[in-house]
Amino acid sequence: MILAEAHERLSKYVPEDQRVHYWKKPGVWNDIKESFESFYAKNPGSTNGHSTYARYAYWCEQRETLREQLRLLTYTNYTYLGGTQEFSKMVRWASEDAVDKEK
Repeated sequence: MILAEAHERLSKYVPEDQRVHYWKKPGVWNDIKESFESFYAKNPGSTNGHSTYARYAYWCEQRETLREQLRLLTYTNYTYLGGTQEFSKMVRWASEDAVDKEK
């Protein structure tokens, strides 16, 4: 997960009002996804990191991964995820596409 953490640190050098664009770069998501997939491959069944992966998936607009990670949360750290309102927003966004597919 070191590469994912490196991206978080790098994003701090981007002006805050432009940071949202940083997370939408395909290369950023590819690095983050690879980082977490590698971690979970080496640590099958681990319950660590799902909040972090969910947060990155949300920032990178990766709805399917966000849904998956939200399902895997064993505990919801609302503060880490931006507070209860931000978490609710995240959950709503994750479920939007799923609702559309059901129609």
